[in-house]
Amino acid sequence: MAFPTATRRVTLPAMIALLLALGVFVPPFSNGEWPLYARAIPIIAAGIVVLTLLTGSTQSHSRLRIPAWSAKFVTSLVFAGSGVLLLTATATGGRGTGFHLVAGVLGSALLLQLWLTEEVKQGWTLAGVLVLAAVVRIAALGTTPGYIGLDIWSHIPSFANAIMAEESLDAIAGDKYAISPLYHLSVISTALLADLSLRTALFLSIGIGMLVAPLIVYLIARQLLEPRWALFATTAYALADHVILWGIYLVPTSLGLLFFLGTLYALCCIMRESYTIGNTALFFAFLLAVVFTHQVSSFITAVVIGAAVLAQVALSIPRLYPARPTNLIWVFFGCVFLVAGLWTVTPYSGAGGSFTDTVLIFLADAHQTTTGIAIEYGVPEADYGLRPLDSAYQLVEATGLSVLLLAAGVGAIHSLHRKRADQPTLALVFASGAMGVFLLLPVLLGIRTFLPGRWFAFLFVPLAILGAVGVKRLDARTPRVALVFVLLFALVFPLSMAVSAPATVENPVVDDRPQYAFTGAELDAMETIAIEER
Repeated sequence: MAFPTATRRVTLPAMIALLLALGVFVPPFSNGEWPLYARAIPIIAAGIVVLTLLTGSTQSHSRLRIPAWSAKFVTSLVFAGSGVLLLTATATGGRGTGFHLVAGVLGSALLLQLWLTEEVKQGWTLAGVLVLAAVVRIAALGTTPGYIGLDIWSHIPSFANAIMAEESLDAIAGDKYAISPLYHLSVISTALLADLSLRTALFLSIGIGMLVAPLIVYLIARQLLEPRWALFATTAYALADHVILWGIYLVPTSLGLLFFLGTLYALCCIMRESYTIGNTALFFAFLLAVVFTHQVSSFITAVVIGAAVLAQVALSIPRLYPARPTNLIWVFFGCVFLVAGLWTVTPYSGAGGSFTDTVLIFLADAHQTTTGIAIEYGVPEADYGLRPLDSAYQLVEATGLSVLLLAAGVGAIHSLHRKRADQPTLALVFASGAMGVFLLLPVLLGIRTFLPGRWFAFLFVPLAILGAVGVKRLDARTPRVALVFVLLFALVFPLSMAVSAPATVENPVVDDRPQYAFTGAELDAMETIAIEER
């Protein structure tokens, strides 16, 4: 196939991206000790360039579309399939391999109908996405005795229980969550108001809150895209493995992710509509909520706000972009001072000094960081994507992320064009780049201070939206290529995400992944041992 003629403004950023990727990442690509996603970057970059070149000139090919009634049919099928999944999980006592495969197929059907139907039924389709996402998470929580995850056993049975018993935060005075207690207070207040156990209160507060996350992503995407593509982005986000992880492994990261989404939505509103009273109040309310919930989430939020400031600076250069962006510099510095100030008074148990002092110590000693902070957080996803390829299953896991990166790369290059750039979209482009650097570069240097496993769910927000922009671009310029790519994306992404290690922590699809949930018999045994020791 001959490439269509492309304009310099489109191809130049693509070629620069390819050269940078090949120059920087060829060593990781050839070294089996580097993470799999790092070794795949040259291939992904080359794919982005090829797809960008294919969209270089307008095409006049007819698009494949199916009748509008099929949208309701597919969504009705998703409703029915979700109900069957929930009943099956209840009857079998958990989510098995068949559950994940069927959930992936339903996700594929949603993505395909969003691209193929003549008219998108906005509310109906969004309901289907939310129902499928909810069933995947509820089936895991409702069929798992106890809790899913490791450090949640410290947060709920230990910290939250101690706070309730003493009716004061003094019960965790030596821990960093004494300064960021919103997670624990949310669970405790739900338990007291509704007279429930802490476990049930956790599911009804944080668990239900996480079901709202895809809806917030839709609200963010609607500010940048029309309904079809905003729903496409929302579906991709809802099905992402690390998003599923924090919907069932309900720790402060989960609530921090939810408040991060609210902060990003309010920030996009400010960039779109400037500083109205409502937008500004909403932004600072969510920002304070993030800061008083989770330290890593607040740092990621500061990085994203900094990326929005970079977008402002770029748009302020007339030779680059003829736009007048919203001034966010004072918002960024306010966020940094708030985070830094709170961290200086945040205790860090077991390390001495403040949280800031501890982070600086870890940064100064990469070995101490790798062995210390990862263990302290008890991160079940610490190995995901961070170890060499050891099975075909790991390749399946990485393939889903790779196709999303392909789509997001095309969307990012499209969004960088002088005539199409706006501040919110450009901020997402810079945010995905900055978050990718924090996620990848420290790992390649052997530094785990930034807890890369915690960044994926946050990174999926800009990737999903930019991915929808990329698919929209392919659909508008090269429908035949778009057909092939969307088929690949719809068939690969949901299935690979559904069976990946982060999405199945309570019952991994393959035996070589650790299980981060206990059976009823194991919980009874532990309780028996505890009673005998007393």
